[in-house]
Amino acid sequence: MTRRWSRTVNLCCEMQNSADCSKLFRFGYASRRRLPGQHATFTIDRHQRVVMPKKHRVASLSEIPTETGLEVTAGGRVIALFKTDDGVRAIDGICAHAGGPLGKGSLDGTVVTCPWHGWQYDVHTGSHCLTPAICQQPFDVEVEDDDVYVLVRPPVDG
Repeated sequence: MTRRWSRTVNLCCEMQNSADCSKLFRFGYASRRRLPGQHATFTIDRHQRVVMPKKHRVASLSEIPTETGLEVTAGGRVIALFKTDDGVRAIDGICAHAGGPLGKGSLDGTVVTCPWHGWQYDVHTGSHCLTPAICQQPFDVEVEDDDVYVLVRPPVDG
């Protein structure tokens, strides 16, 4: 049953015609209008309810170092924050290899290196640099004044 609802979200992400996408909005399957090619910022639970991400204040801009990241928690998730030339980025803070703390890894441009075994991820997409099929979940980040907020989706009931 979960597969069916995630398929609806994927269809909305792939729709090129805004009239088709608006049907999903009208019937409550989607939460906001978006441009073709953007990722959906919602999930759908098994009861066909839209689950919106929650906004969590996680740090101030001055707390995030430039050569490494900052490990924070929000919505029950460990998140690694990174300050890059084009803004603040956030990905899942637990390395897919052995659970290392990505927030404590070294940052070179937009690539973070896990301090435990050297696995490298792009902080924009969360993709592993050698095997793009391995991917850390990226999170949307908003910066307001000096406050950094991360949008985290609550777990979908199964």
